[in-house]
Amino acid sequence: VAQIYMQAENVFSTNQSGGITANIVNASNITLQRAPSSSHLTQQRQIQAVENIWNVIRNFSKEFSSVIFIDSILLPQEIDDYMKGKTTNYFMDSVTEFRDQKIILQKIANSGANEANKERPFISHRLWSIFFVINAVYGRFCFLLANSFKEKRFVDWRSDSGVDQLLRSILPNDAVGRVKKLQFGGMQTAIDYLQNQFLTEAGMNRPSA
Repeated sequence: VAQIYMQAENVFSTNQSGGITANIVNASNITLQRAPSSSHLTQQRQIQAVENIWNVIRNFSKEFSSVIFIDSILLPQEIDDYMKGKTTNYFMDSVTEFRDQKIILQKIANSGANEANKERPFISHRLWSIFFVINAVYGRFCFLLANSFKEKRFVDWRSDSGVDQLLRSILPNDAVGRVKKLQFGGMQTAIDYLQNQFLTEAGMNRPSA
């Protein structure tokens, strides 16, 4: 578990159609189509790999939506008060499943991340690195939440060196600084920046961070 945490929609298809319509077709009139070149097949496989990885990233958003949501609507102090038993909070009740760290690994598996490694030979090193960091950031966020329940205090991701290192490995320093200053929605903003980097590297977006 510790190793995991520490450490476009663009479909390409070719439709070929056509033929020879005539009253009489002689063998000399028929030209066989060439088989796709190896470079063309490789390009198709690379595009498919990017799509598959992007789908995993989208699945992360679904699997960990409750964690991102509480960070978007609750202040750090409000989360801390809940962890210390000073107050009740329906939204915090929705993430109590993360008391069990096994849930984190289960959700990562549900997203398809465990099968993503087969796509690595078909994407760039930079693209794979961005995907790895997105995976690890989600895991780290949830790992810190699990520790918060265990320690009965909010372990704020903004002051965590692990999150800081992960974000800075991909994002510019000023972007990381902006994210960590946000009292609301910092997690989602960090994920948005990372996803933007992925799409930019895949040739689907312009960098904004």
